[in-house]
Amino acid sequence: MILAKYDRARFEEEVFNGISASTEQIHKVIDQLSEEQLNFKLNPEKWSVAENIAHLVKSTASYKPGIENALAKKKLRKGETVVKLGFMGKLIAKSMEPSPTTKKMKTFRTFEPTQSHYEKQALKGDWQESQDYLLSIQERAKDLSYSKSKLSSPASGLIKLRLAGAMMTLMVHQKRHIQQIEELLSNSDFPVTGVEK
Repeated sequence: MILAKYDRARFEEEVFNGISASTEQIHKVIDQLSEEQLNFKLNPEKWSVAENIAHLVKSTASYKPGIENALAKKKLRKGETVVKLGFMGKLIAKSMEPSPTTKKMKTFRTFEPTQSHYEKQALKGDWQESQDYLLSIQERAKDLSYSKSKLSSPASGLIKLRLAGAMMTLMVHQKRHIQQIEELLSNSDFPVTGVEK
């Protein structure tokens, strides 16, 4: 459940442990599937496993300029013990939260995958680089305020987010797409041949 505010230690634990877990889950999926399976689509309107992963990489890349700008402003924590997501941060993160009844959301064009076919090892490398970047923020923000550091949403410059809200959104968004990948893998039409052990 997404909260409006967190103890700082709990916030970092939830966000960065969540990102670490997603990193490993996706690597496991990539390692277990053939390139053909990674790029398999149930139909032209549905994303493949590879497209879901590429979408997550692109989402992080889209947030990166704003995150870098927020970090550069060096809004010091000054004893900050409570981290607040902010209204928009909580709203967006909550809308991304996976559940048994998760409904499909329209993706902004800026976040859409740019290819229809992805090479396995390149995808794996892009995923690791993207996740390494997100995980580095914990150390880089250790003296900064997650609540006072702010950025514009890559979806719209009119939407302002706290760094806390952006990081929570990115973590929850990954969980959402992992759920979608799991649903695809369990579909009876997903090819079972070519699994790499």
